[in-house]
Amino acid sequence: MSLRMKTARFLATLLLPLALLPACQQTGTVNIEMIHETLNCPRIAVTPHQPAWVSEPTDFHPLTAGDLQKVRTMLMGADTRFVADKYYQDEEEGNRGDTSSSLFYLYGDNAQCLGGRVINGQVYMDDLELDEPQRMELYKLLKPYLQKLPRESAQ
Repeated sequence: MSLRMKTARFLATLLLPLALLPACQQTGTVNIEMIHETLNCPRIAVTPHQPAWVSEPTDFHPLTAGDLQKVRTMLMGADTRFVADKYYQDEEEGNRGDTSSSLFYLYGDNAQCLGGRVINGQVYMDDLELDEPQRMELYKLLKPYLQKLPRESAQ
């Protein structure tokens, strides 16, 4: 076997698995840097679960400074969850195995948002893991804002 054939075989053996690696990986999950960047925005609003470009100014319900600090403190310490890409494409499918239609965004003034859902008096953040007391506290904190959303959104 020629040196050229040996080199080609070696490269194929080495490079083929590397080329297939991305196909085997699950993609998804917003990275922690984006989450922290959004949470550190000077202003965050509770909005319906829809793109900002189809929203009206009256759809944005900014958190007060005190509430924003409480939300920041609570969510900055949360662990990041893995959420598969398919749930970013169709979030109503329920990335926690739920069928909740009570969806909303925490929308930062950096044009990034964090999805959330209300299930049985608790707020579940799509990309963050909170324990039950935290979810209940977050719901209590956000409830006045959620009640301002259209009926088909989270309440």
